[in-house]
Amino acid sequence: MRMLVGAVWLTISSLSLAQQAPMLNQPLLREAMEFLVKNPSSAKFEEVTYKRGREPGEWTMCGSVSVKNSYGSYADFERFVGTVIIDEMRPHYLVHSVGGLSDKLCQLEGL
Repeated sequence: MRMLVGAVWLTISSLSLAQQAPMLNQPLLREAMEFLVKNPSSAKFEEVTYKRGREPGEWTMCGSVSVKNSYGSYADFERFVGTVIIDEMRPHYLVHSVGGLSDKLCQLEGL
């Protein structure tokens, strides 16, 4: 009986944790921007917000990012949009767009 109660509690707690907006993991988000910005290791993030996605553990993410340019100084902040998927308590980031239509996409998502 204890094992059954423990298994049910573990399942419920796992599902509830997947429903909480993820904490920002900046190193993983920088990795996800590797092919979208010039210097992802220098990325600074602001105003990162989340909206629950269609599937459990899936979140739409919008925020602003600034990276160092070729001269070594930081460029202006640009909007970005992406998806975060929580799998076994680890976030996986996929950045869809930086700049351009990102602001409009974030507005359409209500972020």
